[in-house]
Amino acid sequence: MPLAPRPTDPLNPDLMPIPLAPRHYAIVTASLCCAIHAPTLRAQDQTVPEYSLEDLMKVEVVSAARKTQTLLDVPAAVFVLTHDDIERSGAASLPEALRLVPGVQVARLSSGTWAVSVRGSNNRFSNKLQVLIDGRSIYSPLFGGVLWEGEHVPLFDIERIEVIRGPGAAAWGANAVNGVINIITRKAAATQGTMVSLTGGTRERAAGSARYGFTPAPDWAARLWASAERNAVGHTPNPPGIDDVNSSSNAGLRIEQATPGLTRSLNLVAFHSDLDYGLTVPVLGPPYSAAVGSHESYQGASLTFREERTLSAASDLAYQTSFERTTLKIRPFEEVRNKLAAEAQHRVRWLPTHELVWGGAASYSGDRITSAYPLDFSNAETGSTVLSVFAQDEWRLAQWPLTLSYGLRIDRSTLNDRASVQPNLRALWTLRPGQVVWASIARAERLPTRAESSANFTAGVLPPGGGSPLPVEYKFVAGAAGDARNEGLDLFELGYRGEWFSELFVDATAYAGRYRDLRSYRLQTPYLALDPLRYVQPATIDWHGKASVTGAELALDWKLMRDLRTRWSATHIELRADDQTLLPSERAVIEGGTPRDQAGAQLVWQVAPAHELDATVLHVGALPAYAIGAYTRFDARWAWRVTRDVELALVGQNIGSGAHAEFRQSDLASPLTQIRSNWYAKLTMKF
Repeated sequence: MPLAPRPTDPLNPDLMPIPLAPRHYAIVTASLCCAIHAPTLRAQDQTVPEYSLEDLMKVEVVSAARKTQTLLDVPAAVFVLTHDDIERSGAASLPEALRLVPGVQVARLSSGTWAVSVRGSNNRFSNKLQVLIDGRSIYSPLFGGVLWEGEHVPLFDIERIEVIRGPGAAAWGANAVNGVINIITRKAAATQGTMVSLTGGTRERAAGSARYGFTPAPDWAARLWASAERNAVGHTPNPPGIDDVNSSSNAGLRIEQATPGLTRSLNLVAFHSDLDYGLTVPVLGPPYSAAVGSHESYQGASLTFREERTLSAASDLAYQTSFERTTLKIRPFEEVRNKLAAEAQHRVRWLPTHELVWGGAASYSGDRITSAYPLDFSNAETGSTVLSVFAQDEWRLAQWPLTLSYGLRIDRSTLNDRASVQPNLRALWTLRPGQVVWASIARAERLPTRAESSANFTAGVLPPGGGSPLPVEYKFVAGAAGDARNEGLDLFELGYRGEWFSELFVDATAYAGRYRDLRSYRLQTPYLALDPLRYVQPATIDWHGKASVTGAELALDWKLMRDLRTRWSATHIELRADDQTLLPSERAVIEGGTPRDQAGAQLVWQVAPAHELDATVLHVGALPAYAIGAYTRFDARWAWRVTRDVELALVGQNIGSGAHAEFRQSDLASPLTQIRSNWYAKLTMKF
């Protein structure tokens, strides 16, 4: 009996079981109230901030070089979402707020799952993006990337979100290949008093949050917060009986001490998320695939301690430790993970024109996994350690308006026992006050994930026919951990940032680079398997993929009038697979899995002292690899400050464009969920 499996590409979307879409049932719950006597609110929480382009250029950035810089002094493609930007966007979650950032791809897969990336390679598990919350990495070593369903930082407690587009590994280590997102929360001293927020709407069915800030002792400040939500934004019409619903509950405590020359903070966060969505699983017998309802439970807690000391006017020291424990269940899969991390850094101006930031870090991640067909891990328990050292020096040349920054970070992981050497060189030239040109060349690498080193996954089963008398199982087989390589990117960037005509701020970037040692798959010799009788076509992980990338990004911030501000953005990216040995579907995902063009426009209007009107239009190009067309969405927000301490907002999302798909998960079979329009009202009260 000859072996005749077909087709020869196990990653071909035609091989994947195409799920029948589930129908949603509306579930509405609401509850969160708080009435706690608290001190009078600080003045900055009561007034509308005055905006100027000068303020924009002076926005602080700490993510580019692990020290405080102004936006105009950063030789990198950086974008900052301020507290006010997030509040006026109408976003109900972190990924929604990131839609405003040029060069960032955000797509909703279901009511509770997201795909977020910078400059391509988007996926639910976007493994080339480092994401931090107050300097603590939330990157998952399981599949890579971030499980956004577990990250519910209250948006009203975010000071700013810094997005570095391009390699950030010299500062933040491996996995910061395409970019870094650093979510910085507000100081407890800035969030004193009581605040309650209640939300209800058509899809964002019910949400509530509360915060209480207090001062337990002189020089000390603290805040308690809690939130809960339930939504059903996604929609798939078939088969009936499968819901697409997301619910979550979260709580946290932040305590901090601030004295001259010393600050300490302790941050505790606990979360629990439940998601219901459809999956299509392969079956070894007829009908060879089945659409099922999947329930995901993700819960955990983290504790972070940070201390910063000022040693002198030219020197300071900071160190941070964190511990996190999470449990992820997607039947029949379960993962329990413990993560422990510590890092320290020293900043010193060692010469009048030189400032050095250097330090080290160590992290440990251990897990216990229970798995079964179609996703099976060869070892149930494992742990890995990453050790790092880094140094960044900034040299301000006295005779020219030029600043050079150069640095290096070395990471070594016990998972594959390979060192990641990640240098960068940056230059910034001041053309005149308020206008700069910068250039950068950098290397960044991604560490292999737990799944890539030990997971075996059945992608699909083809029924008999077409030259094969038996069904054909297509199975991905992990290689030995020691054989796994570090994916890498070498990138050159050139940018301009400056103020025009006193009312227009321009930020433009162009880049080009090459990826190397990308994960790919190689077909092996098929074989006959029993129980049931079938052919198995194995594909093993290879690390020889190559690709190139070029792109450009433009962001404009134009203040038309004192109370009217507009933002415009446009991005273009070209990804090309350079390795002819890649499977056709791998080439398709590289070249057609990222929208080539994105454009956005935002209007921020202070209509009257008590009324705000904000509107955003976003156009996203097509994704040929997933048969998803281009779409345009329109969001709007109107807010009325009823009194100094009460605000009512009405938000519409995806207005008028109808239900549309934004993404299809390429690693795990999932339905093509239609994202619907959503209207909700939000009441915020401060005491």
